[in-house]
Amino acid sequence: DWVTYNGPLAGDRFSPLKQITASNVSQLQQKCVFDAPEAVNFQSGIVAVKGVLYFTLFNHTYAVDGTTCQQKWTHTRPEPDTFLMVNRGVAYSDGRLFRGTGDAHVLALDAADGKQLWDVSIGDAKKGESVPMAPIAWNGLVFVGNAGGDNFGVTGRIYAVDVGGGRVGWQFNTVPGSGPAL
Repeated sequence: DWVTYNGPLAGDRFSPLKQITASNVSQLQQKCVFDAPEAVNFQSGIVAVKGVLYFTLFNHTYAVDGTTCQQKWTHTRPEPDTFLMVNRGVAYSDGRLFRGTGDAHVLALDAADGKQLWDVSIGDAKKGESVPMAPIAWNGLVFVGNAGGDNFGVTGRIYAVDVGGGRVGWQFNTVPGSGPAL
């Protein structure tokens, strides 16, 4: 399993598997391909849990069988176009997936069937805020941040959202407010 976009919760992007070595890597072969129908930027990290690959496109979340590359389900949440129109992936915890949206929401989906479990707003899309990052799920919380500061002057924030119902437990600004002029 590769449960976060960075692999293990340590975020080191290192697999402890020993099956692929310098002496056999040249024998690797492509076994299947999955083509998503959307024509958008693909910036999603892939999360793998129990043989299922989960990834996102702008407003779609996919579950694909890792052996056959057959689509198991897709979830689509219509939303307005954003500046970048990207999404960078999901977090997984206890049978649920979590992802951000272009209009600054965080969603929880059932990993088995893609059914949306909750949807909570954490920002203001009218001000240019979005949530394109892949969250991290740990210890009953989903950690996620907003985006928009590069182009819209949005103050960056980090949130801890309850995995069960989407209640925001806490948040903090990643950049302090401006002080008095010197």
